[in-house]
Amino acid sequence: MKLITLIALISLQLAANKNKTVRDVYDEIKTINGNKSPVEPGIKWTEGLSWQQVVKKAKEENKLIFVDCYATWCKPCKLMDREVYTDDTVGSFMNDKFISIRLQLDTTENDDKNIKLLYSTAKRFQKKYEVRGMPTFLFFSSEGIILHKNMGAKSRRDFVQLAVDARDPAKQIYPRIASWKAGKLNYKMMPSLANDLAIASEADLSCKVAEDYIHRLEMVSEDELLSKENIKFIDTYSFLITSHDRIFSYYQNNSSRIDTILKKKGYSKELIHSIVKREEIEPFVKLAKSNGDSVIKWEKIEATIEKKYSEELCFEVLSDAKLSWYLENDQWKNLISEAIARIDKRGVQNENGYWLNNVAWIIFERSYNKNELEKAVDWMNYIMSNSTKLGEDARLIDTKANLLYKLGKINEAIVLEEQAVSILPENKTVLDKMKKGHPTWPSN
Repeated sequence: MKLITLIALISLQLAANKNKTVRDVYDEIKTINGNKSPVEPGIKWTEGLSWQQVVKKAKEENKLIFVDCYATWCKPCKLMDREVYTDDTVGSFMNDKFISIRLQLDTTENDDKNIKLLYSTAKRFQKKYEVRGMPTFLFFSSEGIILHKNMGAKSRRDFVQLAVDARDPAKQIYPRIASWKAGKLNYKMMPSLANDLAIASEADLSCKVAEDYIHRLEMVSEDELLSKENIKFIDTYSFLITSHDRIFSYYQNNSSRIDTILKKKGYSKELIHSIVKREEIEPFVKLAKSNGDSVIKWEKIEATIEKKYSEELCFEVLSDAKLSWYLENDQWKNLISEAIARIDKRGVQNENGYWLNNVAWIIFERSYNKNELEKAVDWMNYIMSNSTKLGEDARLIDTKANLLYKLGKINEAIVLEEQAVSILPENKTVLDKMKKGHPTWPSN
């Protein structure tokens, strides 16, 4: 039986069954062909031509242009060379529909004349099309007009899918950008465009499209706004949401519904907190850093937040910000005081066990206050007794042992540290210090 060509099969199969993807067809073709090699193995790269000549060739052959942007040091690029570009099926598709060239973005002493011929083109394309990572794939019309862009190593099937998308006006990035700029792109197509731009390393445009879409959500129904697809999109671009957006109030009033959709308890609360922190606290933190200040007027920030939000939200957001600031600036006394006040108010049961462990460790290393050390022991007792997982964690056992040791409960500490060493042998150094009566905390 005569070998059926890849292009004919893809066209026939996709036309016959709209539910099939290129990946499905790719597998079927390999089976039908019995894994026989097409006429040309792998991609046939066009060499020895200038960019203008490549465009001319594409026009003459009525093909699109594929440009592989790579570097000699790039490991993902080498993977594409080794496993994808040499594939028979990939080559059959690409050679039928594209003129393919390669642009090397670095220079070496071993570069041949064909690579050197395109040095200037490589540098121009790198700047013009914002090639920030490699491999980057650029697709052009036969007239040399940019149509599509993508980045990162692909599997064979995913690369064929990318090439098929590059031929589809509905999926080409740059025509969609033009349509969006002209106000003609259906707003429901904006999320996919924003995501495609992000993958293509077009961060600025991705954010602009996403922001436009978020503003359009101000006018849709509540059910549409809170659809699973929109919630996932908002999660990706949450840094664009402000407290003035309709989404913000919806997340405040529908937190349980949103958390359930995402299957992530506390997600809505985290998003609200991050927005308040970004708007009300980060400007003061940035100002303090630029001025070299070690002190922030938290009372002023607190008064502003309390006017707009609940007392609980104000406390939690401000507490997070204070703890981050104290930690960053080695203000251990303030950090310990703030952490204890937070845990006393919220309750140990409402804090993450590993976060509590970190705070308890800071108290062990930095405090000589008996009450603070005993509070930290109480936290460790609670989290270790209420979770089998945490109770058997050597890191937590080690923290409790060291706290007890610093409190003078040496025998109890040694027993616990021996337990930690049985799980984590590298802790033996700490155990030896305890047995010798040496401090296990930093001298400073």
